[in-house]
Amino acid sequence: MRSAPRHHDPALGEAIDPATYDYEGAVLWNWHAPALWNRFIIELARVLAARAGLSEREWRRRVRVAFAKVAEFQARGLVHFHAIVRLDDAEDRAIAPGVTVSPEELCDAIREAAANAHLDGDASDDELVELRFGEQLDTRVLAGAEDGRELNPGQVAGYVAKYSCRASHEQITSRDTDPGRWRDRGVPEQLVQMAAAALRLSERPGLRDLDRWVHMLGFRGHFVTKSRGYSTTLGELRAARAAYRARQHKAPDNAEVNDDDSTVVLSVWQYIGCGYLNPGDVLLAAGVEASLRAAREALLDLRRGPPVNGARPTA
Repeated sequence: MRSAPRHHDPALGEAIDPATYDYEGAVLWNWHAPALWNRFIIELARVLAARAGLSEREWRRRVRVAFAKVAEFQARGLVHFHAIVRLDDAEDRAIAPGVTVSPEELCDAIREAAANAHLDGDASDDELVELRFGEQLDTRVLAGAEDGRELNPGQVAGYVAKYSCRASHEQITSRDTDPGRWRDRGVPEQLVQMAAAALRLSERPGLRDLDRWVHMLGFRGHFVTKSRGYSTTLGELRAARAAYRARQHKAPDNAEVNDDDSTVVLSVWQYIGCGYLNPGDVLLAAGVEASLRAAREALLDLRRGPPVNGARPTA
């Protein structure tokens, strides 16, 4: 008899011993994971600078560490990161950095920086929890980079999309804080307990905002982030689209348009007028107003009740 695939095993992601599992510690990991990632990026620059024989300041003057990162939830409800990391010139991402680092050397530096990075996270009540990355760290050179060829933008987009579509927390919503209802919807018990732990932690001073992130099991970061210099910004994309739409709007009637989207951005407004356009609209509005007035008076009569001794009570 064939066994079911491991990823279909109902026990996958469940605690071996729920009575001793540290659910609050798991939530605190999710809560502080974005800050730990920032510590890792700082440590990576330090490691690379030391390997190049440069001071950290001199390294940052020549090289910028750029990344695109996706946060994925494991079946057990803990977040982990998938990231594309590259080295750019400090001023212009379109040119090579001022220090030569091979892809293999970058992978080695990433492993060292991940091992060194740590964070003392606030657990409230004057307690701190030490966070580090685990031993399950996989670094590899993306296809094409080892041959000196540029990555296809589709490869990067596909990598990000692959992991951004996975989630183990999607059945939990921030509007429902009753674990019993979570169970009724079929939410795995591991996630129910993590969400309940998040609610308990949110009662502690310093963690008050955690209740806003119950639906993310405590993770307060965006699921997709990038460094400032990795690629274009959303502002630049919006500006380019607005300029394109403006040119399209001014194009002659016989101009060929290849974009089906008809959004037009107007930057000039002209006052036309106010009020009703014709006498028929005036009569219609008057009729609606009379109907509403009659309905309000009827409702008021019902609330006042029947007359007492021939007179209605007054409010």
